Amino acid sequence: MELNASSSASAYTHQSIIVDFNNASHVYLLERAWEELFLPEFPNQKQQESVADWKRRNEDPNVGLSIPIIGENLDDPENAVIKGFSVGTLFKKSGTLLQDYT
Repeated sequence: MELNASSSASAYTHQSIIVDFNNASHVYLLERAWEELFLPEFPNQKQQESVADWKRRNEDPNVGLSIPIIGENLDDPENAVIKGFSVGTLFKKSGTLLQDYT
């Protein structure tokens, strides 16, 4: 999925993906987002969850995760520019999504 937006000053294009834990490129992008964006915002280890924690939670049959990553050149994970990501937990029984990190 590609998102396009423009303003009077300039135009920009961002790509977005929803992380699929079975896709190695997606997991690599998530690991980069975790290291580059998450850790600086949550330096206290008591506030941190790891990518492995998210993967385990995603394997729980009662919940699922929605993790969009937004950036540029996401199809080239080594050179991608990651602009942001979010982690949400979907509770399947109730159909509700709890936004964990934005």
